[in-house]
Amino acid sequence: MRNTDIIAVSILVCFSIIGLVPAGYGQAGDVNKYISDLKDPDANVRMSAAEELGAIKDQRAVDFLIATLKDKDTHVRIDAARSLGFLKAPKAVEPLIATLKDPDSTLRQTAARSLGFINDPKAVEPLLALLKDKEPKVRENAVSALGKIKDIRAFDALMAAQKDTDPNVQKAATEALGNATF
Repeated sequence: MRNTDIIAVSILVCFSIIGLVPAGYGQAGDVNKYISDLKDPDANVRMSAAEELGAIKDQRAVDFLIATLKDKDTHVRIDAARSLGFLKAPKAVEPLIATLKDPDSTLRQTAARSLGFINDPKAVEPLLALLKDKEPKVRENAVSALGKIKDIRAFDALMAAQKDTDPNVQKAATEALGNATF
């Protein structure tokens, strides 16, 4: 190995130790590995893979994460929904809307939050329907998502949400109205 090679490797090692690896370095192989891991029999491996794919933010993962929304393990589905929000993938809007009807409230709230990150007006009506959910955290995340989407159809519902029985929903509605320009 030449001195310049040793120096280059040393710099990369130092950068990786302090978290400054150049963007994209080593990610292509990671994406393929994590996509493969989404089919692992171990739910913990699938969960970790879904989470990592969201952190890497590589659009190649979108279709695989959408398919993972149907995983038999709820925690895997939650991580897939969260990652789709991080990826801001418009293609994921319809599958995430379908997820809003899942019996698991954590999955519903995560899907609502992700729809807010994606910021697609197609999600407004399903999110408005979610404001009647019995779980306050689901309503709170639906309100926050509606505030991010900033669609006039949500204005009256956000005003009404300021009087929700849950103070966190009230606060989220006030913040959504304060941040939105309808």
